Parts: sequence; structure tokens; C-alpha cells
Amino acid sequence: MDINERNDRTKNALAAALIKAMENKPISKISIQELTDTCGIRRQTFYYHFPDIYSLLEWILDRDRALFNSEQTKLLCWQEYVLMLLKFMDKNKKRYVSIVNCVGCRFVERFYRGELSGVIEKAVAYYFAGHRTNAKYVAFLCAYFTSSLTSLIGRWVVGELDCTPEEIVSYLDTMVRDTVRGAEMRLAGASSGE
Repeated sequence: MDINERNDRTKNALAAALIKAMENKPISKISIQELTDTCGIRRQTFYYHFPDIYSLLEWILDRDRALFNSEQTKLLCWQEYVLMLLKFMDKNKKRYVSIVNCVGCRFVERFYRGELSGVIEKAVAYYFAGHRTNAKYVAFLCAYFTSSLTSLIGRWVVGELDCTPEEIVSYLDTMVRDTVRGAEMRLAGASSGE
């Protein structure tokens, strides 16, 4: 086994230990010693890979995001991507509740904003295809929906929003469609002189 494989195996073992520990207690109460004991490695080995537990957490979230990036290319539409993300977070609810309790709801924005922004841009572009639109307005809508979605996901993770992943995607789809219809009506009214 080469050094990269050993490093990956160690990082993955530490990640699994942290994820497991986060199911039972907040990240602020988890010690590096606890993780290294679980993995059967020395403390120094942890510090070889990560300066602290929060760096390990960031590595886990980056790994999750990389998974979504690779899966996104297989998806047909933005609804599938958002649904996949929500189902993953729902399946790993304890982990994400612990993360939100530790670093706040902004973790969604920090780690998933780029992907969610790209998904929202595709959705808005799809719904506005073939319509006269103001590019500045479309950019505003993309920013608005991205910010709203990242905030909404953070609130949903901690249980402030009682919806299934499917309901959230359906509501988002309805909002985007209604926004496009409203813009169409506004533009039609403006061109007819009303």
C-alpha cells in the first residue's frame, strides 16, 4: 500500500469516527483523543493530517460536496439535485444537526452555495428560455433563490421547517414557475401599454 492510500485510509477512519461521535454529542464535546482511540492510532497521526477537529469536519464536508459534484453530472434536472442533497442530509440528520449547532446554518452557504447557485441558475435559465427578460433581473432572481434555498436548508436540517425533501423541491419548483409567470404577465402588460 502506498503512502497516499494509507493517508486516505487514515483520513476516512478519522472521518467515520467523528461522524459516529457526532451522532451522540456535539462536536465541541468530542476530543481528538477520543477519535484517535476509536481509530487505534496515535494523536500525532491525527495532527499529521489535520490541525484540529474543525479541519477534519471541513474535510468531511468537502468530501460530501465532491460526491455531489460527481453525481450532479448524472442528474437530468435541478429538482433531482436538490432532492438528492436533501435526502442525503435527511439520512445523516444527526450529523448535520450537530454541524449546524456547532457552526450555524451558514455551513450550507459555505459548503454548498456554489453548487446550489449553479443549479438555481440552470433552473431559472430553463424557465425563462424563450422569454424576453432583463439579464439583471434574472441575475437578481438567481441570487435571491440561492440565498433563500441555502437558508431554508439550514432551517430544515434543525427541524424549524416541517417538510419532506419532496415537498421542499415541489414548493421551490412552484415558486420559480410562479415567478416566471409573473414576469411574463408584467412584460406582456408593459408591451401592450397597460
